[in-house]
Amino acid sequence: SALPGPLAPYASAPDGVHEVGFVPLDDHELFFLVHTLESGERLYFYLDADSVEVLGGSLGRLGQVLLVCAVLVTLIGALLGRSTAHRAVEPVLRLASKVRRQPAAHPLQLSRGLPDDEVRILAEAIEASAERSQAYLERERRFTRDASHELRTPVTVIRGALELLEALPATGTGSLGQPLERIRRANEDMAQLIEAFLWLSREEALADAGTPRSLGEEAQQAVARYRHLLEDKPVELEIEVAESTHVVAPRGVLGIVLGNLIANAFQYTRQGRVEIRGGRVGEQIELSVCDTGPGISPDRLHSVVEAHHQGRDSQGFGLGLAITHGLCERFGWRLTLDSEGRDGEGTCARVIFPVDV
Repeated sequence: SALPGPLAPYASAPDGVHEVGFVPLDDHELFFLVHTLESGERLYFYLDADSVEVLGGSLGRLGQVLLVCAVLVTLIGALLGRSTAHRAVEPVLRLASKVRRQPAAHPLQLSRGLPDDEVRILAEAIEASAERSQAYLERERRFTRDASHELRTPVTVIRGALELLEALPATGTGSLGQPLERIRRANEDMAQLIEAFLWLSREEALADAGTPRSLGEEAQQAVARYRHLLEDKPVELEIEVAESTHVVAPRGVLGIVLGNLIANAFQYTRQGRVEIRGGRVGEQIELSVCDTGPGISPDRLHSVVEAHHQGRDSQGFGLGLAITHGLCERFGWRLTLDSEGRDGEGTCARVIFPVDV
């Protein structure tokens, strides 16, 4: 009986929750609950719907504020983490930059000016390791250079003695002719080998080393030098290398590279063909030596350019392709080997030169 006027008509309403038609009461909308107690008395409860909506809106706005705060905290944390990480690794990055800028021929001086911390310990360890490596390389280079220079003297003496013997009237057509020819070829091979070792031991820049040399003339000279390896073999030789094609290289280096590839093809080809082709292909110069020999198995193609790697029919010390590969790397040329490893299909060796002229 004490219900507000607008709710008085609902005093006899059945138990439950009623939407009272959103009856205006002081400009509010109400929900109305009726419940009969055990004593028989009636309990009335009304809820201000607007207050619920205001509370829901407040919670929504609070959620948005919390979301924005979470995003801001995440961004600030990421920025702080990035800044902290950058400050932590910056000394290491500076050290790496100093290592990259350091000339190869000079001793490393990385720890100078660094604070006494972990980065300085790392720099000192790198310096010690580089010093050991540099000392080892210098010993190797000095030995190669000195040994090559020392070997030049006996090679020159042998060449002079051969010239004197060949000048004698009786030796030109006598029994010594063939042995002397073999000695002369071996002496020439030794001279080229010494020259190759000298080039491989040099550290100075090679940008201006050499002059333009005819690829065709160098190929013809290499063929003439090793043609004896084709004697008494049913092997057809085909050469197509334009003499107008030029490659910039020091004296003797191009002949060593071509000579080793041609000598291998002549030596291992028992029958069939050897094709030597060269010329300009697009923006580069390419020379290929292809044969019909026993070939190289695919699993050995990468290892045959390593020193002292010998094939089953090899008669040398496994240095030819290793020297060729080293010289190509030294002068910025590219050596490739293609072979299926089947007898009769042979091997195709290619040297790709940049166009310098």
